[in-house]
Amino acid sequence: MLPYFVVLLLVMLLLFIGSNNKFNKPNKLSHYLSGIVLIIFATIRSSGVGTDSNNYVEIFNEFKDSTESLFSVKTSLEIGYLILMEIALNISNDYWSLFFLTALICVFTSYYTIYKLSDNIKVSVFIYISLATYFFVFNGMRQAIAASIFGLAIYHLINKKIVGYFIIVLLASFFHSTALIMFPFYYLLRFQFKIRNLILFSIGSFIALYYLSSILTLFGESYYSRYSVYEDRNSTGGYLLTLFFFIISLFFIFSRKKIEKSKLYEYDIYLNMCIFSSIIYLVVSLTGSDVNFLRLTLYFSMCYVLIWPIIFRSVPIFKQSITRLSFVIIHLLFLFFYISKFSNLNPYIFNNLI
Repeated sequence: MLPYFVVLLLVMLLLFIGSNNKFNKPNKLSHYLSGIVLIIFATIRSSGVGTDSNNYVEIFNEFKDSTESLFSVKTSLEIGYLILMEIALNISNDYWSLFFLTALICVFTSYYTIYKLSDNIKVSVFIYISLATYFFVFNGMRQAIAASIFGLAIYHLINKKIVGYFIIVLLASFFHSTALIMFPFYYLLRFQFKIRNLILFSIGSFIALYYLSSILTLFGESYYSRYSVYEDRNSTGGYLLTLFFFIISLFFIFSRKKIEKSKLYEYDIYLNMCIFSSIIYLVVSLTGSDVNFLRLTLYFSMCYVLIWPIIFRSVPIFKQSITRLSFVIIHLLFLFFYISKFSNLNPYIFNNLI
C-alpha cells in the first residue's frame, strides 16, 4: 500500500514546488510533471493490480494474435478502444503499452479539465487521487477513458456550449457506450439548486435508475446488452461509500449559502453532479443492486475535484489550519480504505516484463 501514498506525496510536492502563491496555481511544467508521475505509476504496474486489468490484458493478447483487420473483428468493444489497442500494439506487444495509452488519455484529459476550471489546482489534484478518481484507470479502463473525456464537456456545460458538450459526450461513447447517458444532463445539471428541484430530481432519478433495465429496452437489444452489465451480478455492497458521499453532498448543500455569488453558477452545476452521484449510491444500497452499477458515478466524479476549491475559497472555516488538516486526514483515510477494501489495488506489483 505504501507506493500509493509515496506517489501521492511526490505529486503534491511537485505541485507545491511549482506554485505561484499569488494565483494559487502551479506553473504548467510542475502541473504536467506531476501528471507524468501518475501516468508512469499506472503504466509500470502488473496486470494483477486492478479489478479488471487481467481481463483487459487477456483481450489485448487475443487482439494481438488475431488475423482479422481492425474493422472486421467481431466484438462488443467500442471502436475507439479497438483503435487504442491497435496503436498500443504498434508501440509494444507487451500490455504496458495499453496501460500507458490508457493512463495518458485519462490523466491528461483530467489534468486539462482541472487546469481550465479549478480555483485551486493543488486541492483538485489531491481530491483526484485521494477520492480514487485516478485509480479507476487501474480498473475499468474503457469507462475510465470515457469518463475522463467527458470531464472535458464540463467546460462546455459551464459556458453553455451545447454543440461542444454533445460532441465530447459522443467522443466519450466511442470508448464506453454508457457515456451516452450524459446527453440529457446538459439540461439537468444547469438548473439552479433549489430544495424543490432536489426533491423532484431525487424522486425521478431514483425511479429511472431503479427501472434502468426496463428503460434501456427502448433503445434496442444492443444498447440493453451493454448497459445492463451493471445489473444482476449477484453482488451487493457499497454501504460505506454511500454513507461517505451522502454526507459530503449534505455538507455541500449546507455550504451553498456561504458561496460567493460570482461562483454560485459553477457551484450549482457541481452540486447537482454530486447529488446525482449520491442518488446512484443510494439506489445501489437501498435496492441491493450490483455494486458494479456504481461505476456510473464515475461520470460525475469530477464534480468533487472541482467543487472543493470553491469551498476552500468561500467557506470561512476552511481558512483555518485545523479544518484543512482534518480535510487531508479524512481523505487519506478514505484512500486507505478504498485501496484495502474496495478494489484489487493492494499490493502494488511492478510489471516484471518492462
